[in-house]
Formats: sequence, C-alpha cells, structure tokens
Amino acid sequence: MREPQSAVETFQTLLGLAAYNAERPGRAKMVNTLVGEAGERGHPAHDFFVGR
Repeated sequence: MREPQSAVETFQTLLGLAAYNAERPGRAKMVNTLVGEAGERGHPAHDFFVGR
C-alpha cells in the first residue's frame, strides 16, 4: 500500500478502511479484543502491538 499524497487521500483511505471493517464485524471485534488484552505486560502479543 502506498502512502496517501494529500489530506483528502488520507481521509478517503480511512473511509475505505471503515467501510471494509464494517462489513467484517467479527474480525474487527477480534482485533480490538486482542489489542486490549495485549496491553498487559507479559501477554504473548504485547511486544507485537507495542511495536505496531
């Protein structure tokens, strides 16, 4: 994926991502749950999400 070249492109990209995620509520819920749980130090995915 290339970098957006303007604020308008950035906003359009965000809108597209929101639409994509809205069609996949189970996936969005899973990712958000994992992000929340990985906030705890010692969680196996903690370092991954800190780096991300």
